[in-house]
Amino acid sequence: MRSSSKGKSLVSFDVALTRRNTGSDGEVRDEITFVTTICYAGQADVAQFFKKGELVLVAGRLEAARDGSKAILIVAETVQVLKA
Repeated sequence: MRSSSKGKSLVSFDVALTRRNTGSDGEVRDEITFVTTICYAGQADVAQFFKKGELVLVAGRLEAARDGSKAILIVAETVQVLKA
C-alpha cells in the first residue's frame, strides 16, 4: 500500500476480464483484457490483501488515465473477494 499526493491510502492492481468468443470456424477463443484498478482509503485496506488469481468483485467508475495515454482505469468504490 502507498499514499497518494493528498495523503490517502492507495492500492492499485490489474483485473483480468475474460470474454469468450466463437469464431466463424466454430472454435471458442478467450479474449483477455487487463484493466488497472485503483482503490483509495477503506477500499485500499481491503484490496491490499488480494492475491493473484482470486475472484474479486469491483464496483466503481471508469476514468481516463491522466498520463495522456488512451488507457481506462477503474476507480473502485467497493471491492471484495468472492468465494469460488
